[in-house]
Amino acid sequence: MSGEYGTIASRAAFREELRRAIAMASKLVAKYPAHPAFQVIGKQLDVMQKTTDGRDPSEDERQSIDVGLVVVRELEGWREEDVFELGQAIHPLAAFYEDWPTDEDARREALG
Repeated sequence: MSGEYGTIASRAAFREELRRAIAMASKLVAKYPAHPAFQVIGKQLDVMQKTTDGRDPSEDERQSIDVGLVVVRELEGWREEDVFELGQAIHPLAAFYEDWPTDEDARREALG
């Protein structure tokens, strides 16, 4: 399973992966409090969580998130495993959030 959404094959799986990414980002904010990229990433992940908690995010909400670009622009080249893992987790989350597919479409994409 490795489509555009990685292994995220449903909205429930998206929410679970999002919680995991938020926890990773929180640890990095604590580790690098002066680095603004981790603050931005954490805030955008929180917005993603708030806008998908019990509802579908609006198109405007989905278009307002650019966390994938922040990762590419600000964290590219970091060699620390925890930073790399966060970057790897964010790309499928960002793609899923932007598209907000049905569970059926997400499952089909995850199967490749």
